[in-house]
Amino acid sequence: MHDPAQDPAFRDALIAVQDAERARIAGELHDELGQLLTSLRLSLAELSASLASPEQQDLACDLEALSAQALHVVRGMSHALHPPLLQRAGLAAALEAMCERQDARGAVRCTLQVPAGLPRLPDALELAVYRIAQEALGNALRHARATQIEVSLLVRARTLQLTVRDDGAGYDVDAPAGFGRRGMQARAAQHAGQLHERSDAQGTCVRASFPLDEIPAA
Repeated sequence: MHDPAQDPAFRDALIAVQDAERARIAGELHDELGQLLTSLRLSLAELSASLASPEQQDLACDLEALSAQALHVVRGMSHALHPPLLQRAGLAAALEAMCERQDARGAVRCTLQVPAGLPRLPDALELAVYRIAQEALGNALRHARATQIEVSLLVRARTLQLTVRDDGAGYDVDAPAGFGRRGMQARAAQHAGQLHERSDAQGTCVRASFPLDEIPAA
């Protein structure tokens, strides 16, 4: 029986639908829920200023702080679903922002290396590379208990190479791939690329390689 998931046209259409849905949800989070939380925060600030009781003022201030925290989380979720910086400034800038956000949390050291003067890539390719990096980094954080993550882009031998390396607990690369790993493989294949995973008790290395003819001249 024919498996539609093995059809490149079906795979590409599925990825396009997923990306469009992510963009829609990101817009709703940012525009609708974000605006509601902003209004709530402003209202709580006004309420706090009008209260006479110090206890009530403290409670209103606490609720205002919680609403600000919720707004920060919602904006982070929106950017993760559909990073506006990727379209505006390109892959290197979007990866830098992703690593800086993670590094700022303090629990895991995340570093980035990119070649100077990397030209803009086709939009779909930039998104594919970004999503692979995002998934590999997320796996290292959620499952590997990593303390250091290194993300790098390299251009050599007519190939664009993304590498995400961590010092976590590792996993069995021969085990059936889950949804996230299958997604990375599909995004690499979508652009004639290859995905390689190496993992042991000392850490994991995920490497995605794409042919250089996908990259326009600078």
